[in-house]
Amino acid sequence: MELTREEENMLEGESGESLSIAYRILLAIGEATDAERLIPVKWAHISGANYNTIGDSGVNFLGDFSKKARVKIKTTVNPVGFDKNKLGNLSDNFINKQFNIMRSYEMLGTIPSLIFLITSSISSLI
Repeated sequence: MELTREEENMLEGESGESLSIAYRILLAIGEATDAERLIPVKWAHISGANYNTIGDSGVNFLGDFSKKARVKIKTTVNPVGFDKNKLGNLSDNFINKQFNIMRSYEMLGTIPSLIFLITSSISSLI
């Protein structure tokens, strides 16, 4: 994937570790999808907001990353996987991990699309 000199500098860490990590992720996604280059954007959306999707590795990554990184553009996040007012038979582990994910994205400065996804079927998936 072709990068501009500025993008290469960010990838190499000249603008800090957090931006370098973000560029490594973008580069890996770009290479996996055969992208030719990055394009400038003014808004982004994150879909990895459910513990069932990102697991403990994702929770740990977000927890560490959100301590030092902030979004640079308007960034929204997918709804999470439960209704905080109707926890039903969700495990304490799932609930705690889901709240950790939400806090991490909040610390990054993202905007939740819908903080809690209300569905009757989500608990049957867990």
